This record gives sequence, structure tokens and C-alpha cells, in this order.
Amino acid sequence: MGARVVPVANPQVRYEHLGGEPPKFKGAFKQYILFGLALTLVVLLVLVTAYNGWEEFSQAEKKLKADDVDFVMYGPVRTELGVQGIQERRADVYAKAFNRKHQFLSKSSNTANVKPDDEQLLPQATENRSSPTPEGFKFVCYYALPSNTSMLEANTLKPNDLDAHLCTHINLAFASVSRNRLVPTNPYDIESYKQVNQLKIQNPRLKVLLSVNGDMSQVIQNHASRKSFIKSALDVLSQHNFDGLDIDWEFPDDAWKFMILLAEFRQEFGDRYLLTAAVAAPQTIVDLSYKINVMSRYVDWVNIMTYDFHFYTRYTPWTGLNSPLFSGPADKGVFSNLNTNWTAHYWMENGMPRQKIVIGIPTYGHTFKLVNKKNSGLYAPSSSFGEVGGSGGFIDYGDVCTFLTTGDVTQVFDRSTRAPFAFKNYDWVSYDDERSVAYKAEFVTNKGFGGAMIWALNSDDHKGSCYQSGIRFPLANRIKNVLTDDQL
Repeated sequence: MGARVVPVANPQVRYEHLGGEPPKFKGAFKQYILFGLALTLVVLLVLVTAYNGWEEFSQAEKKLKADDVDFVMYGPVRTELGVQGIQERRADVYAKAFNRKHQFLSKSSNTANVKPDDEQLLPQATENRSSPTPEGFKFVCYYALPSNTSMLEANTLKPNDLDAHLCTHINLAFASVSRNRLVPTNPYDIESYKQVNQLKIQNPRLKVLLSVNGDMSQVIQNHASRKSFIKSALDVLSQHNFDGLDIDWEFPDDAWKFMILLAEFRQEFGDRYLLTAAVAAPQTIVDLSYKINVMSRYVDWVNIMTYDFHFYTRYTPWTGLNSPLFSGPADKGVFSNLNTNWTAHYWMENGMPRQKIVIGIPTYGHTFKLVNKKNSGLYAPSSSFGEVGGSGGFIDYGDVCTFLTTGDVTQVFDRSTRAPFAFKNYDWVSYDDERSVAYKAEFVTNKGFGGAMIWALNSDDHKGSCYQSGIRFPLANRIKNVLTDDQL
């Protein structure tokens, strides 16, 4: 059988490739040159882009440091800042947290804040429960301790002026942090400790806690520093007959190490003492400073500082409500989250049990100076603090009452946010009144939260000047009446 011949479909093409054409070496050489030039250009572009990006980042970082936007390392000392200074610092911290253009450079990017193993996080820690609390909703009242010199001032709220039956818990503000130890801020505070704790003779159900405020970044660094701090706290609580400790750190820069501190406190406290914490409201700070689901195991409750949502700063030069209950139609973007309702649910959805959430209610307001007195609504341009009230744009409720009676004052109650404001000429004031605090207290009861907290008894009308009846602490009394109303 002969060999099979396979026909060629296109012999012309086949023979074209087998022809005696010279090799195309010159064309390939040109292609190599062009490829090399293109590659060099790409590398140069990458280097230039990287250099420009690094320069931009460096300039932004320098500007960040110049603006002092690191909002997690503030360490207040009452003798230096005073109570109003602490409020001013918190307001400034909140404002900077809201300034979104700085958020990408928050300290969280520089902090090794990753979750360690459970054994490393909570070595031999137990979830002991604290001593029983009074039945019903908690009403936590902060009382700013007077200094020795302020005791001579007429408007100072003194320990013997407190009502033993108004609050379920009184938090004495503040003790300080010194060399990894909890210490009274000044020697005169010890006498105030004694006088306030004597209120429990009149009301045996009253609980008195000591609130510590300061920079604890060194305290949390290692077991030895934490042990020293916890031991000093136990000594002070035991010596002065306190019922527990409230930690008001504004604000932690390492959430996991702060959680370790709370776990070790709980291990040492057991059932003897209450352990609570005053915590931030803005999501930016909450996400950086706390691990809510872990925190919930060790604290008896958290006092959420749901105020200072709006105030004048160079970052926020417009009017706004200090403590709105809900968002309003004018709130857009991140500002729609700046309200009590959103904050409370954010804490709950991230792991804090409903009954451990205590809602903060301010007894003070914020003032603004309008740019144009004819533009006097929410988010109206503002050039500085108002001229009424105290320095830093803060105004106590008693001073609000005085402002409202000066004549020609326009009062507005914003139904959507459940919050009032008032203005006259260029002065614009955001505040809480009996109506707005009643809405918030009813919000607590309807939602089944743990209770309400006020900052502070000092800034309520403790002299009884707002009403002809002379009732003292009108805002606190209104909150208490709603919380104890069996019909709600």
C-alpha cells in the first residue's frame, strides 16, 4: 500500500514561510528599544507619584500635629482646667472627631490595637457581678466637687445643699491620676467625700461613687502599673465608704488595654463595688476607644455622654443643638448620627446590653454669636461663642432662665429633635428645659434602657431662681418624676 498524500489546503501560504527571506533582526531591535523606553517612563511615573503622595501625606501629618487633632491623649486635671475646662476640652475633642477630613489620620492607624488572644487579654479574669442596685431605673447625678476657694462663692453648690432623695446614684467628680495612682485632686476633697457619703444616713438606698478623670495611658501599659492603680482605688473607696468607681477617661487610645484594666478591676472588685464608665457618644471616638462587647462583661453600666453634639468651634462655625433626642430634617451626612437615639442604639447594636445603657442628659447649654441676626435657624453661620452665660460658650440652666426673661427673646421648640433653642439679636442659645428632659426620660422608659444620667447637679438651677415656686433642681426633678412614673 502506497503512502497517503495529504493535500495542502493553501500551498501558497506554506511556501511563503519556507521562502528565502532574510531574518527580521532590525525590526526586533527597534521593538526592544521602544519597550525599554516605555518601561523607563512607567517607572519614572510610579516614582514621581509615590514621591508626591508621600509629600502630601507628610504635609497633612504636619498640619494634623499643628492642629492638635489627636483626640485620645487628653489628660485633664481639675486643678488646672476646672470643671468648665473639662467640658470645654470634651467639646473640642468632639468637634475634631466630627471633622471628617482629619479622620484618616486618626491615631488608630499608628496604634497596635489588634485583638490579642483571649488568654492574653483577660488573664484569669472572672465576670463577677457587682452588688445589687436600687430597683427601677437608675438616675445617676454627677456632682462636681467644689474647691476650697469656691466654697466662699454664693453660687457654689455645697455638699450640704444636695438632696439625698433626688438621685439613685451620685458620682463625685473628680479624683485624679498621679504616678499610676488614684488620688484626691486636692486635700479639701476628702471633707466633701465625707459629707456626701453622709447623705446615705438620710437615704440608705443611695449609692455614692467616686469618678476619676485623667490620662490613664501610662496606667494601662503593663500589669504592674494597672495593679498599682487598682490598689490605690481600692484604698480610697474603702477608706471613704464609697459604693463604687466611675472611670471618666476622655478618651482611651488603646481599646484593648483599657478592656484589660476593666477586667482586672472587676476581678478585684468582685461583688463589693460598682464599676461604671463615662463613655463617648460620637462613633469616631467610640470605634477607637472601646470594644463594646468585651466592655459589657465587666462594667455594671456605661454613662453615655450624649451631649456636646453641636457647639461653636473653628471646625463647626454654625449653630446647632447641644443634645437633640432625634435627628432633624436639617441634619445631613454624619450630622444625622449626632443625637441621643442614634448613639444609644449604636452602643446597643455593638454589644452593650440595653439595661447597662444609661442615657446622658445635660443641665447646661451652648451659646453662639450669629453672623447675621436675621439668619437665626439651625446651622446658621456663627462667628464665636455668645455673650450670655459663662466662658467657652457654656451656659447653666439658671442663666438660661435669666436670658429667656430679658425680653424680645424668641423661643423655639424643635419638634423633630425634641429640643429647644432661643435667640435675641446676635445671641443664640441651645439648651435643655423641663419639656426636653422629660422626652428623654420617657425615651429611657419606653426603650427599656438602664436609666438616665445628668451632667451635672451644679449646672441645674440649684438655687431655685427659675420659677416663682422656688423649686430647686427643676431639670433633675423632672427627670426623676418621669423615671418613677408607673403609668409610662
